[in-house]
Amino acid sequence: MNNGLLTNNAGKPKKYFTILNAYHAFTEANKEYGPKGVIPVSLKVYRNICEEFNEAVAEEILKGNEFKMPGRLGNMRIVKSKTKMNPKKLRIDFNHFNKTGEKIFHLNQHSDGYKVRWYWGKKNCRVKCKTFYCFKPSRENKRKLAEAMFQPNGHKVFQTYY
Repeated sequence: MNNGLLTNNAGKPKKYFTILNAYHAFTEANKEYGPKGVIPVSLKVYRNICEEFNEAVAEEILKGNEFKMPGRLGNMRIVKSKTKMNPKKLRIDFNHFNKTGEKIFHLNQHSDGYKVRWYWGKKNCRVKCKTFYCFKPSRENKRKLAEAMFQPNGHKVFQTYY
């Protein structure tokens, strides 16, 4: 018995909720609307709609806008903060180290010393145990953010986070 939780083959709870899980929930909720149980949308069409929507939202966030999620699920944005010059917390430039043997640190000089990250604001989020949930951006969205930061004055579009 799974009590409404998503489980894997061994009966353990899954870590991630995928588009396929959302599609199954969508078709289950909309069975009564189709003629004689016909699925209203195919998986391929459903996936394309979700992917296009997610790409459009990511593009707006990368322009410096904030996306307020429906159903009081919080908001998504990119925040920036000044890099602290603590040698214990700075990242080593391993490319330079492997070539020369000299240890230097990444100082984010291309962005005037700012670092940025994707941020899910859960302050007004209406979800139980919200501290257990996190947002992990896709590799593609991380790369797009890095590309935006290397543009001239790329960091000036984003809000400062203290």
